[in-house]
Amino acid sequence: MSLYRSSLHPPVFPSQISSYSSLADALNSNTRRQFANPRRRRVPQYKSKIPLGFNPRRPPILFDHFDACGQGVPVHDFITLSTNALAREVIGAHDQVLAGLDIRQLTLRITWQGYECLGWSRSIPASPAISRVQLGATIAMQFWNFIEDVRDVPTPLVEWKLGPNAIKFEQIILLGLYNIFDDTWQADIAVDTPFPASPSF
Repeated sequence: MSLYRSSLHPPVFPSQISSYSSLADALNSNTRRQFANPRRRRVPQYKSKIPLGFNPRRPPILFDHFDACGQGVPVHDFITLSTNALAREVIGAHDQVLAGLDIRQLTLRITWQGYECLGWSRSIPASPAISRVQLGATIAMQFWNFIEDVRDVPTPLVEWKLGPNAIKFEQIILLGLYNIFDDTWQADIAVDTPFPASPSF
């Protein structure tokens, strides 16, 4: 399914809510996030075209550290930290975030500035018993795959380019997962921009 941009549909996640969004009534503007890290910036997300008659079934699944509420979780944490460490770090780590859904898999969409034309999505395993950190780890691996898939794809937006000499996996922050329709979900993400390298003398 193709993605599209429209001046009538700016980023639609709660943290990016605009009064011009067709989902405005369904989203809570109080969930906007302000990043403590001045070098953290959100990757703009645009509403996917929703089939007629379909609506989101679930509230957003958010990812946060205990000591940094509202800031998201680096995707590499889900890969490098143990389950016990994640339980100490991530709010609601063991919450069964898909409880009540008769689900065996979901479709994950990743949209990224400059690569929207790819319409990138993957089916990933899921169940009503999956925990927040288990889902986070699965999403993190898909971001790794996404970066591998686009590393040789040209993009006119240099500031959002992914790859070895651009934005790396370690810089990606998972903020949340939003139910677009049915079993299709889209990631809300941010990037930590590194400090410029110090000049050598």
